[in-house]
Formats: sequence, structure tokens, C-alpha cells
Amino acid sequence: MGRRKVEIKKIEDKNSRQVTFSKRRSGLMKKAKELSVLCDVDVAVLIFSGRGKLYDFCSTNSLAKILQRYHNYAEAEDGPARISGVEKRNPEGRNVVTIRKLLEKVERDLEEPDVDHLNLSELVQLEEQLEDALIQTRSRKTRLLMESITSLSEVEKMLREENKLLQNKVHPMRRGMT
Repeated sequence: MGRRKVEIKKIEDKNSRQVTFSKRRSGLMKKAKELSVLCDVDVAVLIFSGRGKLYDFCSTNSLAKILQRYHNYAEAEDGPARISGVEKRNPEGRNVVTIRKLLEKVERDLEEPDVDHLNLSELVQLEEQLEDALIQTRSRKTRLLMESITSLSEVEKMLREENKLLQNKVHPMRRGMT
């Protein structure tokens, strides 16, 4: 059985709309992750549900850094008139949220996750996102620890060499005193 072409219009049935939203959101997040891995690119996806809940994916450790890169790029492309500290209206008359407000919303939603109203598929997706975040966090921690160990080993080696040089200088002086 093949797929049929879906007419792109608002789904009137609330339950069907929620199921479609959940499935398509998961698919979009999966595609974003695959794009990031396959093409070694930084990807950020932000989705706000009809109820205002934030869903996000970030291929790096910091969504804020990607958004800042976007902000810097947009300013360089169109000048400071395009993005500022206040909300602007786009040509269609809808509000465009600034980077600062978007970052604040993301931070708020990440600080206080409200899982009581999530359905099973949303909880499973949240769990997968948490596992991915934990893997990324542990990987970053391991990398930082290894860098720290390498750096400390180099410092230790340098101090040992310096100590040896000082001992070589002090040793002849001690012989002369006795």
C-alpha cells in the first residue's frame, strides 16, 4: 500500500492534529539529527506547539551559541536594522521574536520542564533527548578531562625538568660549602 498525497491545510480534528504534530515533530527532529551527523553541520530546530510549549533540537552543546551565530550572521548580512533588541513586524504583519527573547524562552523552558501534561510518545521523545544530552555531556566532560590531564602532564614534565636543573645548580654549590 503506497502513501497518498496529503493536502496541506489545518487539521480540524484536535486529536488528529495533535497526533500529526507529534509524529511530524519527531520526524523533523530525526531529520535534523541525521543532517547534523551525516554532513557534520550545526543544526538548531525550535518548534512552539499550539499551546506555546517549546520543543528544540541542537546538534552542539549550546543552542545559545548557534542562535548567537545566527544573530551575528543576520546583522552582517542585513545590517543592524534587521535585528534589534525589540520585536519587529515582518511584511505579513506577524511579530518576529528577537534572539534575546527566544533565548530567554528556551532557558525558561529548559529550567522548568513540565512533564505532567505530556503524552506517552512525547515522554519517550523527551527521554531520548535527555539520553542524547547526557551522552553529549559525558563526551564533553571526558574530552575536557583528557585535555586537563594532558595539560597537567605537560606542566608536571616541565616542573620535573626545572627541578632537575635547579638540583644540578645547587649540587655543586653544596660541595663547595663542605
